[in-house]
Amino acid sequence: MYTSDEERPEDLLPALADESRRTWLTDGQTDSLHTVVATQILWMTEMADGQNGIVLEYLDGAARMGERLGLFGMGERLRSADISNPDVLLATSLGAWSTFTWIV
Repeated sequence: MYTSDEERPEDLLPALADESRRTWLTDGQTDSLHTVVATQILWMTEMADGQNGIVLEYLDGAARMGERLGLFGMGERLRSADISNPDVLLATSLGAWSTFTWIV
């Protein structure tokens, strides 16, 4: 687990990218906030590695999944999570905004 006092967080990137890639391959067809956020990590690490072609596929997949989950749009009821829980609301908000900023 990464903490703010971690001396070399960049050492964790390959493992994080591998886990995100596994999530996309195994759960990429299942709509969930976890998969949307894992896909964000995946496209950011792939983009940093210069894999821009695959980044668009991941970004498009995460955007479509976010739309199906009801993460975007004013007045829409969020269908993906119980937002009465403050931790779930925070994770959902961050997942939605971080995906949205990449697709606009």
